[in-house]
Amino acid sequence: MKWNWGTTIALVIILFLAIMAGMVYVAMRQTNEMMDANYYEKEIQYQQLIDASRRYEQLPQDSLLKVAPDHIAIHIPTAQLQDFRGGELELLHLNDGAEDHKIALQPDAAGLCLIPLNALKNGSYKMRLSWTTAGEKFYKEQEIQIWN
Repeated sequence: MKWNWGTTIALVIILFLAIMAGMVYVAMRQTNEMMDANYYEKEIQYQQLIDASRRYEQLPQDSLLKVAPDHIAIHIPTAQLQDFRGGELELLHLNDGAEDHKIALQPDAAGLCLIPLNALKNGSYKMRLSWTTAGEKFYKEQEIQIWN
C-alpha cells in the first residue's frame, strides 16, 4: 500500500477523534463532588466563619487540639465550659464524600473530648471543629492524614 497525503491526513483525523473519544469517556467517569452540599449558603456566612476563626486563634493554644494516630483530643478551656452550647467535629474525606463524618462534641467535666479514629477509612480529611460558648462561635479548620 502506498502512502499519500490524503491517507495520512485521514489517519491523523481518525486518530485524533479516537483520542478525543477516549478523553470524553474518562472525563465522564470522574466524580466531581463539592466539599459541601450547601456551598452557596455557607459562602454567604463566610465573614462569620472568619470571625469565629479569629476567636479560636485568640484562645490559649497549648493543648486545645491534638491529632494523634489513633484519636483526636479536643480540650475546650474550662472558662468556656459553663456557657458551652454545643459543637461538632466534621471530618470530610477529600476523595470520597460517602466517608464524611459529623461528630457532636460532648466534653467531660475537664473540657476534654476524645474522638477515636479507628473506624475511619485511611486517607486525607479536612477537619472542621466548631463550638458555641456564650453566643460566640469558635472555628478551626485543617487537613489531617489518617492511616490506621
